[in-house]
Amino acid sequence: MSFHLNMSGVLTVTLLDVNGVALNVSSATTKQIRIDGVAKTALFVSDGTDGKLKYTFAVNELSVAGLHTAQAYVVITAGSYTGDKFSFLVDE
Repeated sequence: MSFHLNMSGVLTVTLLDVNGVALNVSSATTKQIRIDGVAKTALFVSDGTDGKLKYTFAVNELSVAGLHTAQAYVVITAGSYTGDKFSFLVDE
């Protein structure tokens, strides 16, 4: 996954349970995607039953080229869940 420097874009993540099945996060009271350790408020891609969250970067928010990390975090009625870290590229 890659983005262009200083351009807007949408980062989408899917939270999976230990069996690799999408985690139903529709009851989430906290939805975040942590980008380089900084928490950003995320939105559901649809209704959350598919485990998908998204964050939309504003123009100029991606101001540093290179490899960055992201990780989803949610709080639902069953507890809190942190997704696996993954990397994405911001190119010039």
